[in-house]
Amino acid sequence: MRIHWMRANLVRLLWLLALAGFLSPLPAEQPPRAPPRSFGAELVRFAVIGDSGTGDQHQYAIAEQMEKWHARPTG
Repeated sequence: MRIHWMRANLVRLLWLLALAGFLSPLPAEQPPRAPPRSFGAELVRFAVIGDSGTGDQHQYAIAEQMEKWHARPTG
């Protein structure tokens, strides 16, 4: 008889917890904020490029294109 009572109370408790979780308000989603910038500071953008290839002819061709891009006049 005691096990039946404990099981019934456990079921009630689980139902209450599930109901409380269902009815609790969800936090509102906040849009991502941009990091603060100092006045007069220039914006810096950069890219990180990694390579773990084999060093074949195709990779040398890409490296040449990257060198040309880096050497281009900026303006």
